[in-house]
Amino acid sequence: MNRAAAINTIAFIILGTASVFFTEQILLLFGTDRTVVDHAYTYLCYSLFSAYLLCMYDMFKRFLYCFKISWAPMLAQVTATCFHALWCHLFVVQWDMDIKGIGLANAVTSIILTFTLIMISLYQPSIREALRWPDSTIWDEWKAYLYIALPTTSIFWTELAAG
Repeated sequence: MNRAAAINTIAFIILGTASVFFTEQILLLFGTDRTVVDHAYTYLCYSLFSAYLLCMYDMFKRFLYCFKISWAPMLAQVTATCFHALWCHLFVVQWDMDIKGIGLANAVTSIILTFTLIMISLYQPSIREALRWPDSTIWDEWKAYLYIALPTTSIFWTELAAG
C-alpha cells in the first residue's frame, strides 16, 4: 500500500502540475468558449487536491477489501456524502463563492472521506499489523513491480477508452 501511495503522490505532482499549466491552452486549442475555460480552470485549481485524496481513498478502500472489510469504506462514503450537501450550501449559497465554492466543497468532502476511512481503519485490530509508515522498502524491486503494473494499467486505460 505504501508503494501505491508513493506512486499516487508522484503521479499527482506530475499530472497536477501539467493540469495547472496546460488546461487553459488545451481547452482553447479545441475551440472552447473563453468563459467556459475560465470556469473550468477555476474549478480545477480549487478542487485539484481532492483528486489526489480520492485516489488515496480508492487505494485504501481496495486495501481494506483485501482484508474483507467493506463496511468501513461504505461508512466513510455515507459520512462524507451527508456533509457534502452542507458544504455546497455553505460555500456556494451562504458565502456566494460560485464555482470556487463547488471546488472547495469537493475538496472538503474528499478530506472527510479519506480521513474518516483512515481513522476507522486505524482502530481495526485485524489490519493493524499491516499498517505501517512508509520506509525505504517502497523503492525495492521496482522492476518486478513495473513489469506487472504497466501492462495492467495500459489494459485498463485501453478498455476504459474503448467504452
